[in-house]
Amino acid sequence: MPGISLIGKTALITGAGSGIGKACVQEFAAAGAKVIAVDRDEIALAKLASGQITTVVADLSDPERFFPDNLAVDILINNAGVQHVSPIEEFPIAQADFMLSLMLRTPFYLTQKVLRSEEHTSELQSQSTISYAVFCLK
Repeated sequence: MPGISLIGKTALITGAGSGIGKACVQEFAAAGAKVIAVDRDEIALAKLASGQITTVVADLSDPERFFPDNLAVDILINNAGVQHVSPIEEFPIAQADFMLSLMLRTPFYLTQKVLRSEEHTSELQSQSTISYAVFCLK
């Protein structure tokens, strides 16, 4: 993010252990943001930890367990996700419940916690690919 300064901003990034989430953590920190990196992969998060990056090991299918209070962040990247491929008649309902919780309910919950924060004074910027895909299907 050349030329962009995020000094004084705090970003919460889920799915931070690899791929797009990891790239976001690195770029936001490089631009000066304080970053809260969340993932269930403790080893991947340990490689990211630094002065500007705080790590939280969490299974976000149950976000209330890890984020019970309102969140004072400026930027929210809802990037956590998993994939399970199988014919629908063989798709385990428990896996479907897990995926819906992680990729639909959790982004809603985290966004709500940020918007309810008393410290929330700036415009929230939130990204969640799966949420857009689900809400656009009709």
